[in-house]
Amino acid sequence: TVDKSVEIVVQINGKVKGKITMESGSAQAAVEAQVMAMEVVKQALVGEKLKRAVFVPNRLINLVI
Repeated sequence: TVDKSVEIVVQINGKVKGKITMESGSAQAAVEAQVMAMEVVKQALVGEKLKRAVFVPNRLINLVI
């Protein structure tokens, strides 16, 4: 059976900061919006500028600051 939801690892500068559960095949924009709402991400981005986001579908998102 194919899972309809997947666990996506959230990383900041390559370090794991958490996990979110999203629907399988979610677009990068949807995953990024969910990640940006996380408290740990908000705290990490205080005073920092997001340089880039590396997204691997159904696996992980890595925010580079």
